[in-house]
Amino acid sequence: MNKSLDHLPLTHQKNLEYIVNVIRDEFEQVTGFSNGKKKHSRILKIILFGSHATGKWVNDPAHGYLSDYDILVILNNEDLLEAHKIWSVAEQRINQRLKQPLNLLIHTLEQVNEALAQGHYFFTDIRKEGILLLDADGRELVQAGNLTP
Repeated sequence: MNKSLDHLPLTHQKNLEYIVNVIRDEFEQVTGFSNGKKKHSRILKIILFGSHATGKWVNDPAHGYLSDYDILVILNNEDLLEAHKIWSVAEQRINQRLKQPLNLLIHTLEQVNEALAQGHYFFTDIRKEGILLLDADGRELVQAGNLTP
C-alpha cells in the first residue's frame, strides 16, 4: 500500500489532512465519553482509494463535476461501525468546508481482511492502489486471494 500523496496538489493534501483530523476528532469525542466495549474501539487505518489515490481525479466545476474523496476507515471492532453520531457529524463538518464530496466507508479489520482473503475485487483494488493516511496499528492487510468475478 502506498503512503505518498506527492502526486496530489498541495490543496488536496491539506484537504486529506483535514479529513483525517475531523474523523479522528469526532471518533475520539464519542469514545471518550463511552464505557464498555465502545470505549475500547479504535481507528486502525484510514485509507484513501479511488480516483484521488490513482491520480485520475476530475476537477471540472464548470460542468459540475468534482471527483469525491473516497475514504475507508478501518476499526478494530464493530461496536461503532454504525455510530451515525460519529460518521454523519464528521461528513457534515467535512462537506461544509470542502468543495469535493466525501465518500466514507467504515469496516472492521476483520471484515476487510476476510474480503481480501476471498479475493473481493473492491478491497483488492484498495489494497493495491490505496494510500495509507493513518496507520495506528502497523499491521499489514492480508494478501488478496484469487479474485472473484
